[in-house]
Amino acid sequence: MNRDRTSGEGKPATSCPICSRLRPLAEHLNEAAEFCLYLGNHAEYSDGESTRTVRTEVIGDWLRLAARLERVEINAWATEGDSAALYCGTVADRVDSDSKHFSAYSTALTRFIFVANALEETYRFIAHHHDQIPIPASGRKPKTPAVKAAALLDAGPVALAEHHGHVVSNHAILFDRYLDEHRETDEVLLCERGAPSHGLHMLRILRNHVAHGVFPLIPNPEFEGDFDRVTLLHLLNHSCRVGTLYVQAFVGAFNKGFKSNEYSDIEGAYGCEFERFLANCTPAYALSLHLTGPFRLATWMEDGLESQYRSPRV
Repeated sequence: MNRDRTSGEGKPATSCPICSRLRPLAEHLNEAAEFCLYLGNHAEYSDGESTRTVRTEVIGDWLRLAARLERVEINAWATEGDSAALYCGTVADRVDSDSKHFSAYSTALTRFIFVANALEETYRFIAHHHDQIPIPASGRKPKTPAVKAAALLDAGPVALAEHHGHVVSNHAILFDRYLDEHRETDEVLLCERGAPSHGLHMLRILRNHVAHGVFPLIPNPEFEGDFDRVTLLHLLNHSCRVGTLYVQAFVGAFNKGFKSNEYSDIEGAYGCEFERFLANCTPAYALSLHLTGPFRLATWMEDGLESQYRSPRV
């Protein structure tokens, strides 16, 4: 498996020519968040009982939270009581180690929950498009927004992000290892391996495991058992990568153009930096938000000004 750069630290961790093109995870999440903000699209979603407006800005807000999350702090000393000052060095080391272990675990879980919420909101944003595809041979229509989204993917109207298949195939290796080691019940993917919706179904299962408390909360492997903490943390972080790729694909396929005030203000502005923004921030950019390149939504203004200063004088 090619190790993905999912730590968010921006340090290369792979020699794979495809994975080496991926932005660090936090940068990827933030770039997708900015794109959703500039889109400024909305759609009506009805669950049969009530109707509400779903906005791409809210999808972006969840992704931005995930991007900005640095660390969830767990203090194992907080429950040790007043006698903790009398602990010997070995016991104190154990408590310190527990703090580090559960902080890392809680951080990865929290980031995954934020991205899962962004994905759930994306399902609702596109749910009304499901009526565009033929009724399956079984005659049964998908009921939940998540399964409707998967059906849209497999029906073909959604273009996937660049190198989507490579990233998802890596994710499948982690996911299969996770199921082999920690599965309590049989899971059904509801799709063929390698199908466009393959990654989405893996995320759906993992999200349900986390939401219902099935995902393992492993004890500190430095002191209790031989638990594969690295695999679980990498699975959670890599799931954030895959989930964001699906957000990109959906908002890229089902947007109505850039409708936000932020984008409109840039359209009305004058300067090379604004022209550069408009030339790069197009609907097609949705499919390459995860890739490194000369343009970045988070820094477009300063990058545009800097490129002017570097240009040779005529």
